[in-house]
Amino acid sequence: MNDFELNSDLSANKILIAEVSTSPGPRKSFDNRSAEANDPELGEDSGGALLVGGTHAFAWVADGTSDQANVGPFNSRRLAQDLCRLFSSCVMESWSDFHRDPPSAGDALTRWMNDSIIQVLKDWQRQSAKQEPVRETLLTHWSDLESAQQDDPARQLFFEFSTTFSTAHMASNGDFHACSIGDSFLLLHGTSQTVCYGMDPVSVTFRLKMEEGRAEWKHFIPSPQNINSTGVELALLSTDGSRDTIRFLYETLQRETPVNRNHYLNIKKNLPKIKPKTQDDKTLALLARWNES
Repeated sequence: MNDFELNSDLSANKILIAEVSTSPGPRKSFDNRSAEANDPELGEDSGGALLVGGTHAFAWVADGTSDQANVGPFNSRRLAQDLCRLFSSCVMESWSDFHRDPPSAGDALTRWMNDSIIQVLKDWQRQSAKQEPVRETLLTHWSDLESAQQDDPARQLFFEFSTTFSTAHMASNGDFHACSIGDSFLLLHGTSQTVCYGMDPVSVTFRLKMEEGRAEWKHFIPSPQNINSTGVELALLSTDGSRDTIRFLYETLQRETPVNRNHYLNIKKNLPKIKPKTQDDKTLALLARWNES
């Protein structure tokens, strides 16, 4: 856990801004005759932002792992999307308690992320058990996997789905908290310094096996990384495809005074000029605050 101060002036509340930008990578140039042409691994990123009560802003991003199983309705792309959808629901459902008797915002993020993961797991378990067409599809894929393992004994006999999952919270007084599972990037800017983090390359993982015709699920949740700060003027949370954007903004923001409307607009105007070196999906969540005057 990291705790530090980016700004000595912590008293003034400011206007909060939240925005998410996303761009899928280019379509793969598969041979149209191949089975892979029907699943071009496009749009595996997911993200969102939520402003609540004018005093709290939340953002989240997830990046589903490429080249993993695509079994019936289950794949890493959907895992990323479902986690993001459930996280926003957890925030809204818990908001009245959070606002009335605020816990540590960092603890709340961790709890909401864990609740989202468990709820998605239960949804997938329910779908694989209760919906007969889904169960039949899983059995067909499982039979194919068993046949493939006979030809390749080293082949693992399970289906796996995984994604990164990172969240952030900013209050109008500049208090900031982030909780991350996976190799996301985080950039924080205040009046005294600009700091950048590259998170550990881990992931939320679901594993599926068929036992006697039934779907058996396991899940693996690495310990999240937590970052806490005060006096934050601007925070950017991104999937790993946006590393060049984060690097550009880090170099730019080190020369800036506290963020105001003009600085924010200047950042937005310069973003399209960045030419990333990777062709990965890119999702960038931005939380900012400035004085109204």
